[in-house]
Amino acid sequence: MGLLILGGALVAAMPLSAANPAFFVPVVVGDVQISWFMVAGLIMLGAIALSQSLDWNRIRVGAGVAMLAGAAGFAVVYVCQVAMSAMLHHLSLSPERLMVMAMATVLLFPFWISFEWLVRRGGLTISTVQASLGRILILVLMAVGVSLNVLPFVLMLLMPILTIAFVMIEIFSASAYSASRNLIVIAVFETLWFAWMIAAASPITFMF
Repeated sequence: MGLLILGGALVAAMPLSAANPAFFVPVVVGDVQISWFMVAGLIMLGAIALSQSLDWNRIRVGAGVAMLAGAAGFAVVYVCQVAMSAMLHHLSLSPERLMVMAMATVLLFPFWISFEWLVRRGGLTISTVQASLGRILILVLMAVGVSLNVLPFVLMLLMPILTIAFVMIEIFSASAYSASRNLIVIAVFETLWFAWMIAAASPITFMF
């Protein structure tokens, strides 16, 4: 059911994202990506709220610590990746791109927390399989969106990079789930990584 809701939200978000509601994020192509995931995330949150009785008090308990843990995990990955080679060093963030990443993080978080809530359930093996299928579904529907001219064609060129990134993100996510079962830690990590990719790789349209 979680995968069905995920797929349905991504499909439903395609025509809505064509209006580019994240137009104010000053990057080319990246704003369309953000729009698609932002709209899909809001649809998924709505579906979760309508279909399940959420214990918001339980979710809030420890949320601050979980967010710090997810951010710390991403910080370690960021430093290691950027320092790995001269090519990856170009993915370091200028002040402008850091601002774009902050904006993208806020807009993308609803999608990734909904993604985790819907697909990462049960034991380690089944939760990892379901989350991996969810990531594959994202890539497949991204290709469908490009074929329908709803999403920009350049996303097809980024597909190998996204695939590798999803594999690395899932390695962290499965480890974090095995250790803590804390979905907020995973969602924060995923959101920051995805926002970093968009901010670092997309052409930026302003400078301070």
